Order: sequence, then C-alpha cells, then structure tokens
Amino acid sequence: NTSYVSGGLVAGGLSGGIGGSVALGAIMRLNAGPAAPFNLMLVESVHATFKGAALVSYSIQGEIRLLPLGPSTPAVDFAFRFDMAKAGLIRSAIANAKFCAADTNAADTGIPTSLSTNYLQMEPASPGDGGKSLARTGAAARYRVRVPVMEHTAGEGGRSPLPLLRYTVSTSCRPIPLRLLPAWSRTHAPSTDGTDKGGPAVAKLDLRFAASPALIDGISHVQLFITPPEGLTELSGPVRPSENAVWSNKILEVTRSPLQPASEPLRLVAHFTAPVGDNLRVSSKPQPAAPLVVKFAAAGSTASGVDVLVESSEEGGAPPSQSVSRVLRRFLSGAYEVHPNFV
Repeated sequence: NTSYVSGGLVAGGLSGGIGGSVALGAIMRLNAGPAAPFNLMLVESVHATFKGAALVSYSIQGEIRLLPLGPSTPAVDFAFRFDMAKAGLIRSAIANAKFCAADTNAADTGIPTSLSTNYLQMEPASPGDGGKSLARTGAAARYRVRVPVMEHTAGEGGRSPLPLLRYTVSTSCRPIPLRLLPAWSRTHAPSTDGTDKGGPAVAKLDLRFAASPALIDGISHVQLFITPPEGLTELSGPVRPSENAVWSNKILEVTRSPLQPASEPLRLVAHFTAPVGDNLRVSSKPQPAAPLVVKFAAAGSTASGVDVLVESSEEGGAPPSQSVSRVLRRFLSGAYEVHPNFV
C-alpha cells in the first residue's frame, strides 16, 4: 500500500547494519609516501530473495583480497585483524593457506575458522546446511599474510587478485541495500468492436525502488531486469520514466548510475500485452511474472559493516604501509531476486 511505500520502504527498516565503515570514508590511506605494492580489498556479495515485500532468504559472503598494483611485486609480510566493532557478526572464516594463516599467538575472538588452499569464490553457502559445510577448527583474532615475489600478468579484467580469506556473516545481520516493491495488475485494452467486453489483456507493472538511507554515498550502479508474465510479452507504450530503460529480447532493462538515497522511492510504470494475433483476454487464467532480477555494486563500505585493521606482522617488523597502500571496501549483488504476486 501507499503508506508502506512512502514510509516503510525508505524510512523504515533500512538504517541498521550497513553504515559502519561508510562514515569512516571509502578508503583508508596507509602510505603517505610512494605507493606500496598492493591494495587490500574487502568485498561482500549480498544474496537475497523476496516474495513481494517479504524477505524469504538472505546471506552475505565476504572475501578479503590483495590487489597487485604493478606487473611485479616484492615479497610482503604483514598482518590484519577484524575490527572488533563488527567482528561479532562473522559466523565463520576460511583462510587461504597459500598466502594467509591464523596467528595462533593472538587472542581468541571466538570466530570459527579453518584453512583451505582452494581458490575462494564468492558463492552462497550450500542451501539448508546452516553453514555446516564450512569446517570449524579453532579461532583467530589475527591473520598473518606472507606473499613471495610475484609476477602478475594483466588479463582482460586487469591483474588477478590474490584471495586471502573468505568469511560468512551471521544470518542475524540482514541489511537491505536496495528495496524493491513491484506491483503487477491486469486490465484490458479498449475494445475494437464497439462493445464493452474490453480488448486483449494488459499487464501493468508499477515498481517502486529505493537505496538504503544508511548508504551515504548511495549505490554506484543498479540494473533491473524485468521479464513480463507469460503470454504478455510485448511492451505496450512508453516506459515512465523512459530514461535508461531498454526493451530487448523480451526483457526490460532499467539502469540507474548512481542511485542515491531519497526521501521518496523512485517509481517506474510499464505495460505489457500479448503479441499481435494472440487472443489472451483479461478473464484468462493469471500467469505468474518471472522474478525481477537485480544487479548492483557499491563502493565505500561493506554491506555488513565488517572491517579490518592492517598492522605489522610482528613487533618491530616492517610497517604495514610498505605492503599495503590502501584498504578498499565494496559490496555487490549475488543472487538478488524479487518474486512478484500473480497478475
């Protein structure tokens, strides 16, 4: 309803759990002199499924990576620890033993950890296992990173990052970076035979969406992929607003770059009809619309607020600024879908 959209969608339920590092700024500068050989990046993927406005499933997967800043890098030795302000949100962590290991001399945080030599892909945990597929052997407050001299070949997407650690965030942490409320309805086109029977069926999409007000810098890039209901696969009339809306291959793609928090959600209206010659009428059995698929990316924070502190690997060791120039924070969409009601 309208009161929910104007109040709850923007003002309610979105302010908790995202901010954290947003207020601290997008980048922590470690090195005031010549650039160190690596940047350290925290990147989280947000996986969510909605049924209308209701949240059905949710998870956050995070990864810590080293980004080489040149074609060759010297050996580095440094440490990092999770910022205790948000460390309690981490359910489990897996270190990549090739480059990263838990510091057994550091105090215990109670975070379940394990070691793995597998490349750390950002994928959701196995459904239904409650995260049990992640081994839980010990805990670490601090991780030591050792990387040998390396050569880095630049591919199409740039130089490959070095994965250090993957973590999962507690299911109690459920920030919603982007809220969407699609409302589908069915009507009919005007009759062409002079009767009041009405013409072919028309599906109307009235979509409202908004970025969380907790995201001070907004969301860098948003793409919405809208597939109309079965049988109503032709776009009828203009999309309102038509800016950055493209109809191609029976899918309506809407882009916003950037999407800033606002006092009112954005609204998009589109109509869809059956192909010419199809006799589908409004009285026909309703068909479900396909899930609305969402892609987004944001810089300046992690979705959960989880952060790290970079430090020397040992007392009297080389300062971390010789290894890491900047700490970058990002989050992006994983499987993020909104299943509408029938139309």
